[in-house]
Amino acid sequence: MIPRKHAKPTPIEKAPQASKRFLETINRLIERCDDIAVSTGCWLFIGAQHPGGVASTIHYTSPRLYRDAPERMNEIATEYDQLMGDLLASRRSDALELRSQLKQSKEENLKMEAKMGDMETRMLDLARKVQLYSERLGLSNE
Repeated sequence: MIPRKHAKPTPIEKAPQASKRFLETINRLIERCDDIAVSTGCWLFIGAQHPGGVASTIHYTSPRLYRDAPERMNEIATEYDQLMGDLLASRRSDALELRSQLKQSKEENLKMEAKMGDMETRMLDLARKVQLYSERLGLSNE
């Protein structure tokens, strides 16, 4: 773990603002990575994707890493793109599944409320019949 030299920022709660901030800062980060890679000749790979973003996955491979292992880096970049695509699809399918479950729960709730209303109506009807028969038979509720 790399020690921080400044306090952690407050997480941005709203997705549109978080996505905008991501796009504003990721390019500067990639540029800094390129500066480091070019000036030092290091092997460097970085990838990023914002979960709420609609832009494609962003990744950077340093010139030396790409020069020393071009096929493997193409594989890694492709695998990374697929992973991000899978994660984004998973988030959407999770949201769709939850939405579907919520809709089903609401429908079941409405059915149960209707059933309860029918049961209450039947109970009131039966209570009226008991009252009517009690009066006809001369029975009292005492």
